[in-house]
Amino acid sequence: MQSNCREKVSTKTIFEIASLSKTFAAALSIEWFHSHGISLDTSVNALLSRTLSHFRVTKSTDKEGESWTGDDVTCAHLMSHHALNMHYVNGVPADRDMPPITAFLNGNEEYGYSPVVALYKPGTVFQYSGGGFIVLEHLLQELSGKSIHELAEPFFKGLGLDSMTFEQWNRTGFDYASGNRDDGSSVAGGRKMFPAFAAGGMSTTKDVVVFLKHLSEAYHHVEGSGSISHDTARLMMHGFDHGCKKFMGCLMGLGLFILNAGDNKFAIHQGANDGFRCIYACCITGPDRGAGFCMSANAELAAVHLISHISQILLQNMAVSGIDFSRFKLSFADENLKQEEVVNRGYRDLIFDAFLPERAPLIERPNGGSRDPLADFNKLLNAKIIYCSNDRFARCENTLSPFEAYFDPALFCNQGKVMDSWESCRHNLKDADGLTCIPLVPFKPRYVSVSTKYHLGNQAVAIRILGYRVAAEARSIGTDESFACSLCAPLPEGVYEILPKTCLEGHSLIQMELDALPDDVLIEAVTLQNIPDGGITRVQLFESLPQSFLEKFAPRDKACSQVWPDAIPTTLKPLVEARCPSALDRERAMAEAMKKIEEQQMVNVADIDLGASIEAVTNEHYSPAIQVISPLPPINMFDGLESARSRVKGSRESVTVKLAWPASITSILCDWTYFVNNNPLYVTIAARRADTHEWVKLIEDDFVKPFAASKKLYSKKTCSKGELQLFGDLQTQFSSVRFEAFPCGGINRLLVFSSSSPQK
Repeated sequence: MQSNCREKVSTKTIFEIASLSKTFAAALSIEWFHSHGISLDTSVNALLSRTLSHFRVTKSTDKEGESWTGDDVTCAHLMSHHALNMHYVNGVPADRDMPPITAFLNGNEEYGYSPVVALYKPGTVFQYSGGGFIVLEHLLQELSGKSIHELAEPFFKGLGLDSMTFEQWNRTGFDYASGNRDDGSSVAGGRKMFPAFAAGGMSTTKDVVVFLKHLSEAYHHVEGSGSISHDTARLMMHGFDHGCKKFMGCLMGLGLFILNAGDNKFAIHQGANDGFRCIYACCITGPDRGAGFCMSANAELAAVHLISHISQILLQNMAVSGIDFSRFKLSFADENLKQEEVVNRGYRDLIFDAFLPERAPLIERPNGGSRDPLADFNKLLNAKIIYCSNDRFARCENTLSPFEAYFDPALFCNQGKVMDSWESCRHNLKDADGLTCIPLVPFKPRYVSVSTKYHLGNQAVAIRILGYRVAAEARSIGTDESFACSLCAPLPEGVYEILPKTCLEGHSLIQMELDALPDDVLIEAVTLQNIPDGGITRVQLFESLPQSFLEKFAPRDKACSQVWPDAIPTTLKPLVEARCPSALDRERAMAEAMKKIEEQQMVNVADIDLGASIEAVTNEHYSPAIQVISPLPPINMFDGLESARSRVKGSRESVTVKLAWPASITSILCDWTYFVNNNPLYVTIAARRADTHEWVKLIEDDFVKPFAASKKLYSKKTCSKGELQLFGDLQTQFSSVRFEAFPCGGINRLLVFSSSSPQK
């Protein structure tokens, strides 16, 4: 779409794609770092010290008293807006020469740039930062010795992009749109030039869509798509909040925003340069995978409204599930907003607020359920939930239910086991998960009941309850992750600790009297803290109770958990039959393996049908380790190994597989297809040499959380040069492989591929 122009837009019309550039920059950078053996967790300053650059990341002067330093900023922080300043990057008129990227790092008075510095402890607070991408651009140029255009050209060519470029000057054969202001005037020089990674990309909308198609394909396939590897796509699409939801209503990945529409997961980014506005939204996975669009317009506020309106029409015509179309708005409050904030607020309020979160299914209790005898006294009954940090496994509203908990051992959903509780996913990196609600009437809490019924090995370790004297305070800080999910945040005036951190046992009930609040205090809102994550079946708060119930409520210092007398139900038959190959199975498997080896194909030597076995396992609480070496495709979450949630600092769970025969290792495939919320955080893989029996680490502490419900392939091609390169070394043979999950988690299958034949 072009404004104030008689020329029609064609497939060759080039628009400034502004901050959409960050998505391309992140993909390019991750691939470059990986190919050069550089972890995304590497300190930016440590990498700069290898070059001739004099620039170093420093922290803002008002943070001098804090313990962290600029050295703590990593490559990942630059791409996830988790460290540096400078929300909006200013442009240079296109009729001038574009300064080098170094001209913007330490401030540039002519173009209105402040020095790039770190504002917060890296990795803790989301702060949208064009400055991070300026540093990223400088870092890649210094490390590679090449211009960004030289680095990007082969990457873009591998994706089949015809127009996308980080070049700032007009190229022949393309039509360039000119930027227009809200008052109808044109941008000086026709348009402005910007730092390439932060906002300097130039492209047709078609090329943006082609890129997003590759990203989606790479996300799903271990072989990747075009220039984008499976690992890069997965890392980019793994998100955090840390304040991003308030900014954009989304999670922050690497170079893009992530937003669920029910079971759909969208990649999203907005853009705003002088005289230009743009957006893309692409369903990367889910029932409407592939749905999406990219739009660019050469106008400003008017373009935000136009793009938002067309986005609404497109999403409705595509019938994308997980969107409440009735929540689409026609306008938003743009008064008193900084220009750089208008586009984020506009798209959030007009489009993204209608996207619904991914949820576990509603509980369908037989005959409507059995009502809890204490339900009518529970002051949290029918409370309005205004915030929940995570309820991926089971819905947070279940914990306030008036009905007794229901459990069907055979009932599963896309998220895993269906539970009548509030259950968050594993490996919460915050102190706790938080749930904030507003009861129907203010009350004075005097008793509490907390149940973990049907949770054993996956229950929350502890619970803490906060109360707000004024509901407005809860709507402010009680919906802020930095407070609702923190155990050490100071309590403001009017916020009380109703229940201090209290330990919970599995499949148990604890009931107690609460410490008295000041006489004049009534509680208008409550935050439940699930520490650090897991399942809490029911929470009830009471102001008064009939005498017949009170004898069960002990003083807090004497209260203890009581195990529920009824055992957790199990299925009549195992959900998965343990693989036990017959002699005929083994004979057929060996014949097929020998044929593959003769044809120089790879064979999985961690196959029980070929003779592989489990040597050792530390924890198989939910499902047996033997399944990880089954040759059959997994069919559910129980078809594999899963440990209980580990609560011990530094804990690791492991399984050791004896290979079918001593063999070289070409590649290792980890399959987490059915582990949506409970795959490990990190993985270490070691192999034992057949000759010396020495254990050798092939992969060490690899971050695999982004590979939930997917697979990850380790090979000489996919592993960075910095890792131990024994993949494909035919001279080194191994007898066993050990898979370590940190701190815990599950895996469906562990496949170890080799071209080695059995020794006679």
